[in-house]
Formats: sequence, C-alpha cells, structure tokens
Amino acid sequence: MLDLLDLWLFCRSTPSDDRSLTFRRIDGCPTSKVVYFLPWHTPFSIAKQLGLVPLDFLACYEMPPAIVSSVPELSVDAMHALVGDAQTLLARNGLQGSDVLIVGLSVGTYPATYLANMVGARLCAVAPSDRADLMIWESPAARLIKRYALKRGICLSHYSRAMRGCHPVENLARISADSVFVMGVRDPLIPERRRTALLKAVQKFAPRARIFSLNAGHVKTMVWSARHQWAMAGIDPVRGWRLRLPIKVLLAQLSLPWSRVGLPPPKEDAPPMRSDVPRRRGWAGSLHGRELLSFSRIAPPLAQSSPRAPEAQGAAASPPVQPKTSGAVPVR
Repeated sequence: MLDLLDLWLFCRSTPSDDRSLTFRRIDGCPTSKVVYFLPWHTPFSIAKQLGLVPLDFLACYEMPPAIVSSVPELSVDAMHALVGDAQTLLARNGLQGSDVLIVGLSVGTYPATYLANMVGARLCAVAPSDRADLMIWESPAARLIKRYALKRGICLSHYSRAMRGCHPVENLARISADSVFVMGVRDPLIPERRRTALLKAVQKFAPRARIFSLNAGHVKTMVWSARHQWAMAGIDPVRGWRLRLPIKVLLAQLSLPWSRVGLPPPKEDAPPMRSDVPRRRGWAGSLHGRELLSFSRIAPPLAQSSPRAPEAQGAAASPPVQPKTSGAVPVR
C-alpha cells in the first residue's frame, strides 16, 4: 500500500513556485530535545497521519519550496535559513551536543545533517543521499526542477559550485557517534549510486554510526524508521500498529457466518447451537490488520425435520429430529 505512494510521487507535478524561502516551524513540547525536518512538500498534518513524526518534538520544520530550486543559490539560502532558525531555537532552550536528536526525512536530511555536524548532535537520517546537487540532477523526484534549470541555462556544474561545503558527505565528521542512517533498498527516488556513495562516506568519517538497510520503498522506509527513532529516544517500540475504533463500527463491518452461506440470520427464540459442532477460527479487523477482532465461525447444522402433525386433538406431537454432529457441514 505504501509503495503506491512512491508511484504517486513519481507522477505528481512539482508546484511552479520553487523560489520561495518561506518555511513553517511547528513548535511542540518545550522540554523535548528532538528536532524534525520533514520531506519536501509534505505538510505536518500528513506526516503526522503517516506516522513519520512518532516522537514528542521541540520543533518540526516544513521545507520551503526553494529547498529544491532551479536556482542553485536559493537552495543553499533555504538550507541556511532552516539551520539558522533551528540553531537559535536550540541555544534559547540551552540544548547542545549529543543531548539533541535531529531527525531528517528524505530532503530533510540535507539541513538535518548540516545542523547535526555544527552542534555535534545525534542524527537520524532517513532515506538520505550523499550530495544535493547530484540528487537534483539524477533523482526522478526532481525531474521538473532539472527541466526548469536547463531552460534557464543552468547545468550541474552551477549546482556543484553553489553547494560546495553543504553536502551531507561533507558534514559527517562532527556528528555524534550514536547517529543512525536508515535506507531503503527498493527506494525508487534515491538512486543506488547515491546510497552507495553515502555508505562509503559514513564508514570513513563516522565509522561508529549505525546503518540500517530496509527492504522497502521511499515512503515505507520513512514509516518503518519510527522504531529506530524510538530506540534513539530510549522508548520501547510499540508492538504493531493499533487503530482504535468504536466496537459498533467493527461489528457492523464483520461478515457473519450465515451471510457467507446465504442463510437467514437466526431468530432470537431459536435454541442455542450445540457446543460440539465443529468450529473454524477466523479474524476480521481494521486497516492493515492493526487491531484484530477474533471470532468463531460456527458451522450451521443440517436443516431440522419439521415435526409431524398430531393425528388427533390432544395427541402429543413427535419430538423434532436432532441433527447428527457428524453430518454438520463446515463453512468454507
């Protein structure tokens, strides 16, 4: 299901405004030590619903449109604006060093790595790459930005010259040793060459950092990174997903056994079914099986024979024929 979102990211059109430096900061818990940098064109409300932000945070930044721009200098200015605001916020709250956890998601790893290297913080880079200029030039997610740049006569060398010193591979030496990098092996938006180059740089400049490779696409990698974020925050991971719905909603969505075989529902005054009738276990639940409701599908007994009509008035009616247990037909 989440892999379909990768396909949507392939097909979506990039907003025409790629020069705006305006970003949005969502302030959270003032006692938290976590700072988030969200993916490109991802509102906080969507990120929260997808589970990309599982921790209580001090601040969460939505990326400005110019973080991926057809004007190379604007991409650098957007990154510096984010990092400068976050650095001021950390200083105002008296946070520094390895006490701070900085989480970068997708494009958000660009400013997150730069900031973590500046303050020596712990970094959780999810779906990262090695160089911003090569990502704009090679990633299918930025194909329209590349097209706009080519129309303006801008080539790869312009990006490389403007972004020198800002690439993630150039800002790994001073990050905390407890940093984590989470990558998706089947990520269609991060070229394999970019992941391989980043792995080599991490092994060289941050050999104590941990690297996790997930068999997932772009969105699923970000969703599954929650367990690593919990671990870095010292929180026990939640065992599975839970979607709490009213019990009436769940029961209304269940497919009851008699509807499977086309039988009418039992009457209220009908005798209870025998306990020795074969049963089969089944389950029904909500989205993604997050919360399962176990129930038993009871095999309906054979149709009972109708009682004989009394021969004379006052004569006792014959007892009904009891169904045989061995003849019960289980629900398929």
